[in-house]
Amino acid sequence: MADTYATKNNITINGPIPSNTVWPQFGIPTFSLSEDIKTDCDSSDNLAEAVLDEYGIDWDNRSGASYGELDTLDIKRMDAMTVLNLSLIEMAAKSGLHFIEPIVSPDGVVEFIEIGKSSGQITDVYYEIVTGSYVDTTKSVMVTGRRPLPDMKEMSWYPIWGENPTQIYTAQDMFNNCRKQDFVRHASIVFNDPQLTTSYDDRIDNLYEINSANPWDRIAGYVKYIYGGPDSGKDTSINYTNSANVPIKIGDIDPGTNGPDMGVLAIKPTFDPNLFNSDCWTDAQGAEVDYTKGVLVEIPDELRYQTIRDVVKDKFVKVSAVHVIGRRIQTISIAPLSDPDAITTPTKENAKLILTIEDAITTTVKLEPGKHYAVSYDDTNPTGKIPYVVFTKDVVNGDPFDYSKNQTFYVDPTCSYAEQNDIEEDQIQIGTIFPHTKLKGILVQEIWVTVDIESPSIVIYDPGNPKTDEGANALTIAENLEYYVSPIVIVEPPAPIAYAGKATGGTAKLVNQVPSTDNDPTTAQDFSDTEMEEYMDDMQGGGMAITWSFLDETDIIKMCDMLYSHLQSDVIETIYTCGPECEAVLGGYGDNDGVVNAIRYNYTDSGSYTISVTEGPKLIGNLAQIDGGPSMKMSENFSAGGVVIDMAGDNIHFKLRIDGYGERWAINMSSSILRKNDIVQCTVHNNPVEA
Repeated sequence: MADTYATKNNITINGPIPSNTVWPQFGIPTFSLSEDIKTDCDSSDNLAEAVLDEYGIDWDNRSGASYGELDTLDIKRMDAMTVLNLSLIEMAAKSGLHFIEPIVSPDGVVEFIEIGKSSGQITDVYYEIVTGSYVDTTKSVMVTGRRPLPDMKEMSWYPIWGENPTQIYTAQDMFNNCRKQDFVRHASIVFNDPQLTTSYDDRIDNLYEINSANPWDRIAGYVKYIYGGPDSGKDTSINYTNSANVPIKIGDIDPGTNGPDMGVLAIKPTFDPNLFNSDCWTDAQGAEVDYTKGVLVEIPDELRYQTIRDVVKDKFVKVSAVHVIGRRIQTISIAPLSDPDAITTPTKENAKLILTIEDAITTTVKLEPGKHYAVSYDDTNPTGKIPYVVFTKDVVNGDPFDYSKNQTFYVDPTCSYAEQNDIEEDQIQIGTIFPHTKLKGILVQEIWVTVDIESPSIVIYDPGNPKTDEGANALTIAENLEYYVSPIVIVEPPAPIAYAGKATGGTAKLVNQVPSTDNDPTTAQDFSDTEMEEYMDDMQGGGMAITWSFLDETDIIKMCDMLYSHLQSDVIETIYTCGPECEAVLGGYGDNDGVVNAIRYNYTDSGSYTISVTEGPKLIGNLAQIDGGPSMKMSENFSAGGVVIDMAGDNIHFKLRIDGYGERWAINMSSSILRKNDIVQCTVHNNPVEA
């Protein structure tokens, strides 16, 4: 086997990359979407109070509750009563005890009170009349709150080939002489698909996994960092491709003496020249190629196969080229071992091979498929066909020798090869001989094949010094290469949902919205067994759902409990007729589990004076709800040209002057390095437009 080489930088890096001294902050977010983007108001005024102040109405907050600023809600296009009601709902949610409503006192002052907190003081009762019984049929309550703003995670840098040393393929070991420089310019790193298109729980070995531990992560794109090390130069080329041409040395599993194994050299079959090209030898022309006579192309399993969802994928495409390395043989001649043998038919026992080799250097010869070799396959392997290279021999009629490995021969003592190596005329040599054209051939030292693999690869080309044709270091660059990718991960959690019903024992709890289904097409999914589906089934025929997009998850749990408790109560509507000593309090609790909803003062001409007090349910009419987020406007996406006017120094965040739009900070989603005054094309997302 040829020498093996592997990558050295195989560790995931969290935070800055140590070797990056040009942009030390490259890839570090310069601001937080959730912390640095301002969405709330500077004012901390209670909006219910502010509305009344705007209209010059006196008020008194007797509830003791605070908040009510609606600081994450756009109220520009809301009417005053909606703002007032929503502000009171926020106050009630923060307290978590009672609904808060505005009432008007006899003095004309608007008072904010907690409904049902204190006694209604229904006294001096003359008589009472039960007018109705309210039994709410609502079985469950679901409250949806504010969706959090998305945020960006700090970047982690992953080697594109994974965290294990990955083999580097190079053909530079073909030579140890001046021809080596042609091959040290190239090196390839071949690896399995890093699977950059991640989806939730897809059972694929992705570069960045999204599962139940981080279900709200979304990959907006990838940033890459490439550094070839100190041996790379401005002319060094490092390219990512989706296919690979891998050089593999063959014939060294069971080599011969002084040469590789070439199998059993087959004699090309003779074809009708009127039907076929006589130089071409392929299965398509009806000649069977027996793989058992060939040389195994040993492709490492980690290079050839990839397992996805327990299914083995064969990435092998074909053997695209075969090279033999050795010395050209100018003449192959057959001579008798003795004078009597000269009059007999040549055999391996009475004849000898004499080679004339004039080339002083080793050379590489690319063989022609169908003429010098054919590729045959062993189809019995269940995971994929095994390729073999079957070589031919083109010799003169009557040539008795098998050639291939361990072939004995003599060397013409007058040729350059004999003179260089001090080989005598009667000195027997042993090696691997490939006769490719009648009396010509190659004294083979190595055999290399190029295998096409359908797999990602990084191809390094380093030309070295073009003047001296020296100094190429593709292998060294490949070993020290830093090729990191980092996903730009946006965390986008959904709006929290609280639920109270039979399934929760009447106690509000947050709904688990983490998907229980996966994106694996090989598994069967039950879409009716999720927590949300179970709660939605409970709400059929009697559930109450409401959205308050200004409440956080703590607030919606409190509101869900308050609503469920109220809707499960059995309230009797009662009208009390009381004497003048009654000092009923609007919103106070009564004797029949209700609250005082109305107080009427009745006078007659005869001078009688009675007070009519109505006790009923806590809620009358519909609750105000809102499902808008920080902006209630419609939005659109559009593209426009722009100019870079400032940069954060991380090659990610840039300030642009966008045509017809103004100056905005933007994220670089291209693989190019941007500089000030560069002209770019940008997309603006969620641009507000009028409804």
